[in-house]
Formats: sequence, C-alpha cells, structure tokens
Amino acid sequence: MKNILLAAASEKNLSVLVSMTSCASEVNIFTASDGNSVRRILRESDIDLVIINTPLSDEQGIELSLFAADVMMQPVIVITGENTFLRAGEKLKSRGIVVVTRPVDKKIFTCALNNLLILSCRIGVLKKKNSELEEAIEEGKLVNRAKNALMSNLKMTEAQAHRYIEKQAMDLRITKIKVSRNILKTYYNK
Repeated sequence: MKNILLAAASEKNLSVLVSMTSCASEVNIFTASDGNSVRRILRESDIDLVIINTPLSDEQGIELSLFAADVMMQPVIVITGENTFLRAGEKLKSRGIVVVTRPVDKKIFTCALNNLLILSCRIGVLKKKNSELEEAIEEGKLVNRAKNALMSNLKMTEAQAHRYIEKQAMDLRITKIKVSRNILKTYYNK
C-alpha cells in the first residue's frame, strides 16, 4: 500500500487531485492545504509520493517541494501555472521534481503518477540498504572501540581482541554489539 500526500489550497482542488490519483491501485491518500501541514505529515508519516498544487494557502509551494525532494527524499509532482513554471521549472527539474503545468492532461498526469510510484519503490529499497549500511558502520565502530579497550587494558593483540569478542558472542549467544557494549561498560563505564 502506497501513501500519497496531496496538497492544494482549496477543497475543490484537493477533490480533483483525489479523483486523479484514484487511478492508482492500493493507495492511502493524505491531504493538506498548507505548507506547515505538509511538513508535519512528511515528518510523522511514511509518505511515498508528494503532489503539490501550487500555490498553497500559506506559501507558493516551491520551497516545500524542494524540502520534500531533498530533505525527505520523496518523489514529488508540482502542478503549477505557466508563470511559476517559467520562473522555477528548471530549478525543480534539476532536483528531480516532476513539473506539470495547468491545465493538467489526465493521461500525462497518470503516466507521471505511475512512474513516480515505481520510483518510490526503488527509493524505499535504497533507503533500507542505506540504513543497513549505517548500522553496519556503527557496529564496526563500536566493535573497534571494544577491541581497543581490550588491547589497551588486557594487552591483547588486535587478532586476540577480535577473537575474544566473536567467541563471547557465540558462547553467550548475543550479538557482537552487545559484547562490545559490555566491554566498554566494564573498562570505560560508558
């Protein structure tokens, strides 16, 4: 199930967006009429795609689309007038934001929507891999700190310290992270 956040200043524009996104199967739709609400929903919910019909009630929506794309790493569609497109279109496109001008062609919009939902799946996979890599790096740092503690306090070699941590993890049936934390608590009270 994909979560789509729709942002438009008026209820009428929101209902049009809801009907246009209903072609996508298995989606939850979140709605907002102002930039502050969009930012709050992005921080609190797991959103897969953001669609902003500019301007919003409290801001133009351009900076908001950049925030959603750059900071929150979300695929974004911005629906805008011709004047805004001429001013900000290239800046948005260069950041990977899809820009659609009014009046919106339903076929083009549906195509963009479906492509960005596919892209959202790929981004989800990359976010998960990134999180796993960050965890592995933190684990490596923690294990290295524990090895250094063993080397300096028990005069072990690096190989001996490494083997000690692995053996403790196997013998106690806990992770190397837990063994490392226990070692650091023992020697550094941290």
